[in-house]
Amino acid sequence: MHPKGTSRITVFLSLAAGFLVLGLSCSYILYTGARENYFRQINSYLQTVAELAALQVDPENIASLNEPTQTNTPQFQTETDRLEKIVTATKNVTHISILKQVGPQYHFIVDASSQGSEQSKSNLLDPADEIPTELTQAVTARTSIFTDSSHSDRWGTWFSAYAPIFNNHSQLVGVVAVDSDANKINLGDLELLQKFQVTLAIVIAVCIGMAWLASGPITQSVRQGEVWKSSPHRRIVAEIFLVAVVLGIAFEMGQSHLRNIELVQTHNKVTANQALTSLTTKVLNTIQSGGIPNVTVQSDLEHKLTSNNYGQIADTFKEAIANPTSSSISKAEKSVESLARLQSASIERMNGLQEGQSSANLRLFIGIFLLSISTIVLVRYTANQEIRISQNLENTGSIQAQLSSLIENLPIGLFVIENGKITFANAEWKKQIGILPTQTDFHPDLLADAIHPDEREATVEKITEAVKQAKPFQVQYRIAKPGEPALHVETRAVPVYDTDGVCRQMLAFTVDLTATVIAKREVETAYGEVNHKNKLLADALAELEKNLESVVKSLVKAVEAKDPYTAGHSERVMQYSLWLGEAIGLGPYERRILELGTLVHDVGKIGIPDAILTKPDRLTDAEYDIIKKHPEYGVNIIGNIEMFRECLPIVRWHHERLDGRGYPDQLKGEEIPVLVRISAIADIFDAMTSTRAYRTGMELDKVLNIMNEISERGEIDAELFATFCQVIHKRGIIPQAVQQEPWKAA
Repeated sequence: MHPKGTSRITVFLSLAAGFLVLGLSCSYILYTGARENYFRQINSYLQTVAELAALQVDPENIASLNEPTQTNTPQFQTETDRLEKIVTATKNVTHISILKQVGPQYHFIVDASSQGSEQSKSNLLDPADEIPTELTQAVTARTSIFTDSSHSDRWGTWFSAYAPIFNNHSQLVGVVAVDSDANKINLGDLELLQKFQVTLAIVIAVCIGMAWLASGPITQSVRQGEVWKSSPHRRIVAEIFLVAVVLGIAFEMGQSHLRNIELVQTHNKVTANQALTSLTTKVLNTIQSGGIPNVTVQSDLEHKLTSNNYGQIADTFKEAIANPTSSSISKAEKSVESLARLQSASIERMNGLQEGQSSANLRLFIGIFLLSISTIVLVRYTANQEIRISQNLENTGSIQAQLSSLIENLPIGLFVIENGKITFANAEWKKQIGILPTQTDFHPDLLADAIHPDEREATVEKITEAVKQAKPFQVQYRIAKPGEPALHVETRAVPVYDTDGVCRQMLAFTVDLTATVIAKREVETAYGEVNHKNKLLADALAELEKNLESVVKSLVKAVEAKDPYTAGHSERVMQYSLWLGEAIGLGPYERRILELGTLVHDVGKIGIPDAILTKPDRLTDAEYDIIKKHPEYGVNIIGNIEMFRECLPIVRWHHERLDGRGYPDQLKGEEIPVLVRISAIADIFDAMTSTRAYRTGMELDKVLNIMNEISERGEIDAELFATFCQVIHKRGIIPQAVQQEPWKAA
């Protein structure tokens, strides 16, 4: 076909194929990574719960429970209550049990279930019939371990983690077992799969749409012969662009490699510091309780501290053990705190490296995407050039030579099976098998002899049967080469039929999977060593803070845009409220509720008409009734946002008064929460000290006198107002011109 007859459908299919291969591959890689991360987080979470439970239980109580009749003893009830509290406070945990070895067998000591006591696995000193391998490994290694996959017992199927319990003399007294229902865990995996399927549908739709949009201009350019011809410098620009993209990808890959090295080093440091922190804490607890760590523990502590360049801390603990005075114990406590700070710094650095790696992965994805687009355009141009050349060639031998060259230089092995024998093979396949590139005579057992002896019989049987039945086959196996590591390969073959529908040949392709197999093993090994105890919490906190900042910014700015005279009012009310809350001793959690609630307390004014909100004259009764609706509007706006649920009283009731004359619900006295009373005082104060469209702000003394009269009338809390006066005299009025950012407010 002449180039002018190039079909848009052909171009579209080429582009769509390229886009789909890239998009679907990336989607699958992201899905598998997300799935692996999901199970890692579950296992790490269970391991953390097991370790925390092991630290919280009393080893002496566990050691004292040796008879089935001790179920009514304080020791048994104490440990049962403790486990039930842990089960209640954690999610995805179904059972927590404590087991103790009595003779050659393990027995249940204490058991708690999230489904109630009737669903517990055992009674005191019931024998444990089925002991997972990981439990014995945890005892042997004296460390916590989680199961790599689900396991079943007579109570169900579980994902589990185990942690040993030690007394003050580092002696093993029991094991904590934490079980999570595998069915619930698999539901999360199913949700992830459903999300992946939706993502695939979106990716396919986007790829097809992009391919169709791009196919029009490309087809037009090809038909007119103007891809490079109309403007010669286009090719130079394209080549420079491609070189820049390739160099950018290479640079990012290099940086990613260096970042991975540092991440591994940082993780190793975190792991070492965590072990040191745990060991020094146990030793310090032993010293503080009047005991002396045994010689093995002392030697282990000194060796680990010295090998990690903490010689000074090792000397401090030597002194504390040898001479446990208040001064030496205080130094040891400071040393433990120092290790904890180093651990926190290392974790922050590791999180930063992980965030940087995520950004680098995104940049690599964009670079590869741009390279793919450019490559598709260039390949399309090259293909059309080859078509023009091939149409002028009448020598079919030349075309055959090109085809042979293409086959010979394929990066995958290719061979043909005819009548049960190999009749053709390209250079890559010969290289994989280990024969000379010039060899063309293939003996019948060539492939069978090359297959690893452990897999030879099964592989040959599968290939032979598929060839006899002329059916496609796919098989993975290893190729053994003398003196060289075995190659991991995959062979796929399809039958080739003639015009009569008779299978004449089997066309087979062999791909070298060695690098992929090795990489997969290395990744699995690396992930097995990485400790993700705090990652789940850190990710959730980071996401929450990110969403919180976005939501708060949007709500506050939307309100301020309504009336320029009230710009900064919410931030000032928030600041006054926080000052007062701090003065009366509110805790961090209450101050956080107060901060968010006062920041959005006037969000309902979004629903008030601007003509009323910014009216410079006195409002009519009807207009004032509309203004009084803004607390209810505010609750309707943010009522369904989870993070503002506890702030709703402030939003709805900040205009309520203790004497019942406020709005919208006319609450009285103790019906009004303390946080709402604080916000009301701050709101009244800022309203009178701020300049509005209809008046200028009042002087401080005048405002405080007026508010004192309001307090004496019983409208606002007198005690809170007295404290507020002290705070304002100390800190002063926040200038109206200063508009603090809400997320930076104290």
